[in-house]
Amino acid sequence: MILHSTYYKVKVYALFVLLILILGGCKTSFKQNFRDFRAHYNTFFNAKKSYESGLKKNEAQLREYNPYVPIRVHQKPVNAGGADFQQSIDKGADIIRKHSTSKWVDDAIELIGKSYYYRQEYFSADQKFQELYNATTNVKLRQNSVYWRGRTYLELELHQEAINYLTEQLAIFSDNWIEEIEAEVRVVLAQHYVELQNFNAAETQLAQSVSKLKSKPHKARGYFLYGQILEQNGKPEEAFNAYARVENYYSDYNLFFLSRIKNGQISRDLGNWNSAYNTFQSMARDDKNVERQADLDYELARTEQVAGNYESAENIYYSVLGNEINKPAQQTIAKSYYGLAEINRSYYNDFSLAAAYYDSAAQQRIPTELLPANFNAEELATSFGEYSTLTQSIHLSDSLLWLSTLNEVELDSVVLELKKKRRDEILEELRQEEVRKNTLVNVSNSTQNQAQNNQRNGFLNYKNPVLVADARSQFQAIWGDRPLADNWRRAAAIQASIANSTSFNNTTNSTNTSSGSISLNDIQIDLSKIPTTDEQRDIIRMSLAEELFQLGNLFFLSLNMPDSAEYYFLKVQEDYPNSTAAPVAIYSLSELSINQNNALKARSVADELIERYPSTIYAERLRNRYGISEEKISTKSTYEDSLKTKYLTYQSDDIPILERVDSLKVFAIKHAPSQLSEVALYDVIRLYSEVARDSLYIINITKYNEGINTYKQKEQLFRIQQDSANIALADTSLSKEDSVYWRSILNSKLEAPSYDQHFPYNGAYWDSVRSNIKLYQDTFPEGVNLEQVQLLSNELKPPEKEVVESIDESQESSPFYSCTDIEITPKIAGGKDQFLASLKDEDVVLLSDFVLNFQISEKGDIVSYRIISPENQSSEFIDRLESVIDDYLLFEVTMYEGSAIPIQCDITLPANLNRE
Repeated sequence: MILHSTYYKVKVYALFVLLILILGGCKTSFKQNFRDFRAHYNTFFNAKKSYESGLKKNEAQLREYNPYVPIRVHQKPVNAGGADFQQSIDKGADIIRKHSTSKWVDDAIELIGKSYYYRQEYFSADQKFQELYNATTNVKLRQNSVYWRGRTYLELELHQEAINYLTEQLAIFSDNWIEEIEAEVRVVLAQHYVELQNFNAAETQLAQSVSKLKSKPHKARGYFLYGQILEQNGKPEEAFNAYARVENYYSDYNLFFLSRIKNGQISRDLGNWNSAYNTFQSMARDDKNVERQADLDYELARTEQVAGNYESAENIYYSVLGNEINKPAQQTIAKSYYGLAEINRSYYNDFSLAAAYYDSAAQQRIPTELLPANFNAEELATSFGEYSTLTQSIHLSDSLLWLSTLNEVELDSVVLELKKKRRDEILEELRQEEVRKNTLVNVSNSTQNQAQNNQRNGFLNYKNPVLVADARSQFQAIWGDRPLADNWRRAAAIQASIANSTSFNNTTNSTNTSSGSISLNDIQIDLSKIPTTDEQRDIIRMSLAEELFQLGNLFFLSLNMPDSAEYYFLKVQEDYPNSTAAPVAIYSLSELSINQNNALKARSVADELIERYPSTIYAERLRNRYGISEEKISTKSTYEDSLKTKYLTYQSDDIPILERVDSLKVFAIKHAPSQLSEVALYDVIRLYSEVARDSLYIINITKYNEGINTYKQKEQLFRIQQDSANIALADTSLSKEDSVYWRSILNSKLEAPSYDQHFPYNGAYWDSVRSNIKLYQDTFPEGVNLEQVQLLSNELKPPEKEVVESIDESQESSPFYSCTDIEITPKIAGGKDQFLASLKDEDVVLLSDFVLNFQISEKGDIVSYRIISPENQSSEFIDRLESVIDDYLLFEVTMYEGSAIPIQCDITLPANLNRE
């Protein structure tokens, strides 16, 4: 017992000594670990928690996206969460100050820098990120500091400095970058390139990085920005795919909505108007887009306008502007007015109304960054307003000149018609006034449920559009469309007094106004402006010529309508050759030809100006431009006579035809663009055509026409078969074999046979005809023989190889795209779950996953399907499957790069199909 007690004491003592040794040896390490523990879990933990709280508040703020300018992937901080970020800064500073040896110091520096960034104290943030880069040995923290410095430079607008810095850092870390951080850095770099409008470099960086981003919001915004840059770089099909991928990383409905709008716009720009219209229409039917109805209606109107359906577009624009329930935004109103202006300009040719609509669009005063790049309503309103003023003035001057040519009897007849017209206008004004005075308004005084109605409809019923419209009608019935001006009652009373006085004083020649009669003697027409002397008429002619030139200049410089400008310049030149506007009009014609890259015509016009108005400043300018001396001008008529003599020598039948052709060709080129040059070149084309029509031409054209007639007969037979197929497929009792047969006919093609070997316009001579036609069209775009030359040019074009639906050669209308290659999964109409529910059958058990391969046309129809695996399914299940596919399975149209496409895909049915 004593020995056992002694042994126990020795053992306890030994353990105690051992414990002292352990604690003594680890004293320093234990204290350090404890300090790190306390620094992290007390101070750093709280600092990080404050930062995350502030970040949540900052990112929760509603962001608006402007699709007309490149969006920001890394959004600009806003004034939210500032107090939380300040707490994070203070607690992070405590770690650095009190626990300088802690391993959490580097993390605290990073946290302080990010907090400064979100507090929009960017210089302090940049200093902290630079400090972190120099202090830390942690690769991730160091790379993060590069990323955050790039974001800070973005807010400081130091774009070139950021590009230099980020490019250098990407090279320094080279292959050692953490993929996620490198992707973020490259996206930041791309945004700096965007700010400097270096869109090609931005595209390169985004192409490498967007798909590698980890943050879903960043990825969604990244693909949207990528789409915008691709659009800017003229790659609409690739942009379509980028916008389509925004949906895969759904985080913000506003951004998703804009991505679909963008895809619809791209489809529209590519000419896929039906696809664009369907996109916008399906969005308009979505309940989530009720508040955006006006924007979607505008896109529908714009689509109709681009497609050439102007009247439909016009009606939709009117509905947008008149929408009292979902009122459009100011920019939508401006764009709608702009669309109406374009329709009146290009479709109705009503430039005055176009000017009014352009002015309405400009009056909305929308910042330019919220509107399309080509939106120049204010400039066009001014230009078209000038057009309206000039045309009215021209019409007045022209009318005065015409009136001055009339004899006394003819003038009296015109004046009488003008008086009648003015009388009718006055009578209509008075009739409208009487209607307003005699209109009775029945205003209900019912007070039943008035409290409830006030609550539901708002103060003065402003929430109820029906009651608002009714109140407006009642107001107008009493007060009419009175002007919004002071003393309107007094002005109206004076007008009524004048009207009554006129009616009373002429009772001998007329009845009262209500009967619709006013004396023509009391209506005065001012004839004082009609010119009565030659001098007065010359003054009006000079003024008219000047106005016509100004109108042409308006079309040339402001409205970008060179054809109209040329018309008015020529009118001044031909109708008013003695006016001061004539030489400047001809000079403008020369400038217009230069802008159209027609140097030969410009020189011809210049020669005419120098000849007809040699002493003008415009002739002097053109002489200096073309290096023409005074001596050359005086000999011009003699020179033209010699040209005519030389041309006539080439018309002799004694000269071989090919030799005549060569001489005429040299003559035409040497003396262009004279009238004789044009005639000579037309002779070249005509003579080459005569040579080319040899015996081989006659044989080929006979066979060529026979081949075309044979093909037309086959095509007619094909059309009959197609009609039969459509009728047969409409029969719901058609067997599966017959359905496949008729559908194969419906989806087949017939390629027209090649007529190349018998095309009659092949050979060296016909090639010479083509080359000279091209020379004629380029040299004389308004030549007197242009129409005949154009007809011959069309005849010489090889026929395009026509491919139509046919029963002779069965092919798909287009190759099937692989779903795997384009990363698209077809959508089942009604959803996959609904289809699977219709396939359930308690008597049929699906033992394993079931894979089918479908070929689906661009219309969503099933062309064919087959079982991939497993192949040993029961016949009951296969029968059930075929029945359900035939009765229930439909696919939605699959869009790719803005167009509907046929696809081939494997679709898997789950093994637990019939299990609960």
